[in-house]
Amino acid sequence: MLSDKTIMAFLAITDPVRSRLFFEDILVLSRIFTYPDVLVCDSNGIELRITTVADLKPVSYSVMSWIVPDIHATVAGLAQRGQLVAPRVPE
Repeated sequence: MLSDKTIMAFLAITDPVRSRLFFEDILVLSRIFTYPDVLVCDSNGIELRITTVADLKPVSYSVMSWIVPDIHATVAGLAQRGQLVAPRVPE
């Protein structure tokens, strides 16, 4: 029923200014529009809604991932774009 429909992704954040800089300047996602508490970006045709929440409860699992051809090069490139703490990448 939904297999031919476009998915929309949601992320919760607590610092909209810092998050906007991260998603636009570090990840280089195109901003579609902003609302007072929402930043909406395009990630290769997928709409990503980044929503400000008052109480963020971190989880121990991934909530968003991108499939890239070379993880090592991607992490190195992201680290060069800003103050990104490079995650541990499996060998």
